[in-house]
Amino acid sequence: GALDRGQRLDGKGGPRQGRLTLGAAPSHGERHDMTTDSQADAQGETKPGTLQALAVYGERRSLVMLSLGFASGLPNLLIFDTLSAWLRDAGLSLEVIAFFGLATLAYSLKFLWAPLVDRVKVPLITKWLGHRRSWMLVCQVLIVLGLWLIAGTNPAVSLGMMALFAVFVGFVSATQDIVIDAWRIEAAATEKQGAMAAAYQWGFRIAMIVAGVVPLALSEFVGWNTSYAIMALLMGVGVLGVLGAPREAQHEIRRIDADDIPKRPGRDGLEWATRLVLFVLGALVLGSGLAGNAAILSTGLNNVGLPGLAASIEALWEAKPGGVFAQVAGVVIGAVVIFLAARPAPGRETRPGRYLSVALGAPLADFFRRYGQAAGLILALICVYRLSDFVLNIMNPFYLDMGFTKL
Repeated sequence: GALDRGQRLDGKGGPRQGRLTLGAAPSHGERHDMTTDSQADAQGETKPGTLQALAVYGERRSLVMLSLGFASGLPNLLIFDTLSAWLRDAGLSLEVIAFFGLATLAYSLKFLWAPLVDRVKVPLITKWLGHRRSWMLVCQVLIVLGLWLIAGTNPAVSLGMMALFAVFVGFVSATQDIVIDAWRIEAAATEKQGAMAAAYQWGFRIAMIVAGVVPLALSEFVGWNTSYAIMALLMGVGVLGVLGAPREAQHEIRRIDADDIPKRPGRDGLEWATRLVLFVLGALVLGSGLAGNAAILSTGLNNVGLPGLAASIEALWEAKPGGVFAQVAGVVIGAVVIFLAARPAPGRETRPGRYLSVALGAPLADFFRRYGQAAGLILALICVYRLSDFVLNIMNPFYLDMGFTKL
């Protein structure tokens, strides 16, 4: 049955007076009772003090995020800003140095392959470390390898190889950021996310200071090659963070249903290789168009035995005034090639096509379905919000040209 208006059952089953219910007009005594109850509730929810609030930064997860932030910021500045001082020391032009800013373009485009990272398991070590930490460890090992390769390269002699290694480090570092963000969300409660993000930013900023000062100072005494090799060793801070991090909640990979497509390992392997080549080719054309410089694209064509095509593309890119239209066309063509590389083959169902269309296409389709007309603007902001940072890529050469020393 229903309780009388203005009454609620107390803990013993009897009516409790003084609580306002729908339709009841409180008396003066009831108002006083409600005020007393509210004050009691407020007193029960005491806010943490300053020391208690700061204690969260001494917890294991926060310290891990500090080290992961350091591992994220270190390669970012090494290939984006500090490398420009090395290139200027080697006598390279500002045009070439500015082109190296595209090495960090992967940070703006990482949303494209984030679904793949979420679905693909790392062989052997996933069972040991879990999905997120295994990806972080692999990325950090590859970053160390990339920095070592940069350290062993002379930009005055092998500029193309150094550019390739810088792009490799940028891509792997952006992939590491994907996994770090995912681990942070899965490894800590919602109320701890603010502290986790703050610890990450502290680590990132500390790494930027280290990567912006230490290599410049070391280059005066041991040279650029050795200084970058030492920076590669500092990535061990991130490795220690991964090994000391608590395992995230069990990661469930959403299954892609391809049982209706027969398995053909030989054909599927060839298709995967072809799609990978198309991805790389599209990225090279897209990057060359954005930079207005076809040096890397022409170098790649020369390496595969197409010097005539390489010379024609360089001439087309540098033509005045029509070269700008060729560069814009390069951006469009590169984007289309990347899009087609992720699409199913027309008129034929294949396992790689199904996998890529679901892993990459389904999240984007869901994104556009959620945000409608604003989706395009959001993606445009994601892609271009850091483009202004590319201007900073020539600041170190600018200071060196003005006569400032590296110390």
